[in-house]
Amino acid sequence: MSGDTNNNYGTVVNMHGGTNNTGIVNHHGTGGPGASPAPDPALEQAVRTLLERLDELQAQVGPADAQYIDEARPAITADPAVQPEARNRALLTVLGIATTVGALGQPVQAAVEALRGLLAG
Repeated sequence: MSGDTNNNYGTVVNMHGGTNNTGIVNHHGTGGPGASPAPDPALEQAVRTLLERLDELQAQVGPADAQYIDEARPAITADPAVQPEARNRALLTVLGIATTVGALGQPVQAAVEALRGLLAG
């Protein structure tokens, strides 16, 4: 069988029989099993700043806009587990509210743009 070549790229798993096979457990990070990479400190600070600005804005908008802000908050995080689409939707929601209230929303607008810049890399 000379000339047989196997080129395997990525994870290769061969299972032959056995019981209680639970699948693949990857330990690709530096923080041990199941650890996510640490969020960027600048990203964490930008999130904190935005959340502080949202607290200030939320106290001054109507109940409907305040509810939209509340609904957006869980996705406004530096946690890499949050889906980028959910985070972007939340940022666009609060940016829209900030834009409609004019000068009152300018601090939130600036904080959203700063955060989006960091997320864009």
